[in-house]
Order: sequence, then C-alpha cells, then structure tokens
Amino acid sequence: MLALPAVGELKKSRFALSAKSFETVAQSAVAGSADWKMGPGTLGLFDVSWAARQGNTVRFALAGGGDDIHQQGVIWSPRGEPPLPEEEGYEPDVEHYYGPWYLWRENF
Repeated sequence: MLALPAVGELKKSRFALSAKSFETVAQSAVAGSADWKMGPGTLGLFDVSWAARQGNTVRFALAGGGDDIHQQGVIWSPRGEPPLPEEEGYEPDVEHYYGPWYLWRENF
C-alpha cells in the first residue's frame, strides 16, 4: 500500500489542512491560467518540488517525499483515476487517497 510520504496520521492531517492550497493551484492549471506553473515552492504545509498538468489532472511532486531516486506525491484528478505519462521503464504506483486526490510513487 502506498503512503503519503511515509504516511502516518500526522501527514494525513497535514494534507487535510493543505488540500485547499493544492486544489487552488490545480484548478488554476486546468483552467489554463498562465501563472499556475510551479517549480519548487510551498503549498499549505508541504514543500513541493514541481507540479505538472496532464489533461484535467495535476501531479505534485513532494520535496523530500522520495528516496532521492524515486519521487512521490499527490495527483488532483476530479474525474477519476488519473492518466500517467507513458515512459519506457516507468511504472508508477497510484492509489486513491480521498475525493479527487490520488497518491503516486515512481517505480523504475
């Protein structure tokens, strides 16, 4: 089972308190707003390495959320399970978290 970076109730609570910040960026991205692009920054109580839009979804890589090789984070996907990039050797784990949120982790 995936975990919101090394889960625990504390991280779940942190995400619950941060979800609105993530969703605001995601909705801006999907709406095509020019100011949505995000490099390293902070959303709510999390440091984010980057955010990328794919169709009607937005994937957020959480800083310090991986093991320096594999990244992990959350995906906002209000229309169900999100599509993921098709890259050779890339097999992500995706798990529904709650509402429009999914957890993801890279696996190579």
